[in-house]
Amino acid sequence: MAAGVSPTAVSYALRGKSVGLSIPSETRARIIAIARQGGYKPNRIARDMVLGRQSTIGLVLAAAGAGTSVEAIPALEPILAAAGYRLVVVVLPSDPASARDRVTTLLHDGAAGILCCPAAMPVTSQVVAASCPVIHLPPAPPNRC
Repeated sequence: MAAGVSPTAVSYALRGKSVGLSIPSETRARIIAIARQGGYKPNRIARDMVLGRQSTIGLVLAAAGAGTSVEAIPALEPILAAAGYRLVVVVLPSDPASARDRVTTLLHDGAAGILCCPAAMPVTSQVVAASCPVIHLPPAPPNRC
């Protein structure tokens, strides 16, 4: 360890915790500085597991040209990021079994909710059955897919 402390101390310092472990402020600052220098970025999925929450929003789209508007993606990402969420886009293949597999993976990875374009509606029952909130998006304007 570059900071000369235990992995537990590093974990506590990076998470801002000190319960059960007294970490001097100078040590905490040294750990954080070393982590920044090394380009440390927290693993959001691992953190969600520890905290018992979900921070992924899935955007389920059908193949391009099937009533799918991708123009909303650049607008959605910063809004979700500001609220502590990340956007995962899933483009469904035309094969229903493969489409179900992709949605199953998204749900298994802990999606907090699903945004669903009109052409991807067949997966809605799968999402609802998994007790995951779903929002149906309006259709894309004609000739804007």
